[in-house]
Amino acid sequence: MYKVKVNLGERSYPIVIGNGIISKLGVHLKAVNAGADAFVITNRFLKKKYGVKLSQALSTGGFTHCFHLVPEGEKAKSIAVASRVIKDLARFD
Repeated sequence: MYKVKVNLGERSYPIVIGNGIISKLGVHLKAVNAGADAFVITNRFLKKKYGVKLSQALSTGGFTHCFHLVPEGEKAKSIAVASRVIKDLARFD
């Protein structure tokens, strides 16, 4: 596992990179006090490939979570998609 610092002065933050890191995500998020809920915005392909592992990792970290699916690529970059994401996020509890 590697940490790379994005140097932005007061807004600096680390990026963690490594093989198999998804399975450790919940524990890492809990360690940095990231809250108790996760709203995952993804597409069908990525959810199919990583969704089960991500869900297990978030549960292990004690996070309630849900997945919000958006279209792949440029289709996801629209006011209509952003509006649906915001509405679903507002309903997430």
